[in-house]
Amino acid sequence: MGSQSTEHGLPFFCNCVNWPREHLGRLNRLIDDGRSITRRTFLKHVNRAQLRAKEAELGYESHYKRGLTMNGDYHVRYCKYKGIYFFVHSCIEFVFATEQQIRAVEER
Repeated sequence: MGSQSTEHGLPFFCNCVNWPREHLGRLNRLIDDGRSITRRTFLKHVNRAQLRAKEAELGYESHYKRGLTMNGDYHVRYCKYKGIYFFVHSCIEFVFATEQQIRAVEER
């Protein structure tokens, strides 16, 4: 699970595949009520180092190499729900938030 937020942006909390059972209703709220945002807005709020690590895990190249970058993948969506940010890749939500933020989401 994610750690506390830092001055470097929201930490990676979890993806929907490994989501904690006690928070499943909260995940549903994020998915159902989250709104689309731009990648630019997303980048302003998340921990960039942790995002780069997730991008590498998903097989994206850095912007310095020739290959598909997450920025160039039009299938990736970026979303926000009340200060919680997430991206959707292959129908999997990757959530950037603190534990406190997740606990504050009203369950669906």
